[in-house]
Amino acid sequence: MTALRSEGLLPGGLVEGGARTRTYAFRPLDGAVELALGEVVVDAPSLPVAVTRALCATLATLGDAPASAERVDALCVADRQFLMRELQCLCDASTRWLVATCAVCGERFDLEVDLRALPVTPAPAPFPLASGTHDGRVWHARLPTGADQAWLARADAASLGNDDVGGDDKDIADLETRLMQRLLLDGTDPHLSENPATPGLREAVEAALDAVAPGVVTTLGAPCPVCGQVNAVTTDPYERLGTGLDDLLRQVYALASHYHWSEADILRLPRSRRHAYLALLDTAVETA
Repeated sequence: MTALRSEGLLPGGLVEGGARTRTYAFRPLDGAVELALGEVVVDAPSLPVAVTRALCATLATLGDAPASAERVDALCVADRQFLMRELQCLCDASTRWLVATCAVCGERFDLEVDLRALPVTPAPAPFPLASGTHDGRVWHARLPTGADQAWLARADAASLGNDDVGGDDKDIADLETRLMQRLLLDGTDPHLSENPATPGLREAVEAALDAVAPGVVTTLGAPCPVCGQVNAVTTDPYERLGTGLDDLLRQVYALASHYHWSEADILRLPRSRRHAYLALLDTAVETA
């Protein structure tokens, strides 16, 4: 199993004032951090908002500064996926068993994956920007961020609640056009800025942005043990958001009932020590 780490380098990074910083550090993992992580995502209106809240609750720093919501929102999508996967490994260990179904023979099979061993490719320059020409017109664009994801979730929810909006395809096309307007930067030819749905423009911009984006693998190729067909198996970097608080609260209840410690005292224990006390309690119960 790959060694756990609570700090390191982002594959992309945060660009502020023209400087790019890639360092990050999580808070020491104790019950209080786990409780905060579980509580902040309960009423989140969308997945992007839940991710931002989760990272703000668990990160100590991005670069040399606190991990504020504004700074976490400014991270590119791949960086946010990377951090959520790192958090998942810190909380629940890095090895996972995934269940897949073969697309050819229908056989269900298990796949053991070490999330920390999945490839991560640092972003090349000029991350997070890309430029190009389309029909002889110059464009400049940036990679989408957590703020763009949150905007897209709000815009999608608004369109679903609007009875005057046309069919689903029209809704999607409209959102894609509006997102393109957000990503195009100053210096882009006015014709393209005013007409982001220009045929072929989105494909050109997406290809150029993909070339400067960090690589965070979330899909694996897994051969079926019966027929040998290679199947795409997806890992969920946001899995930790669905964990809930039931297990933590049961642990607090068990320790409080036996040792008569307060909830605050138990939550302040480092996670490893809390689990050690629980193991001792289990042993005591079994030998009683």
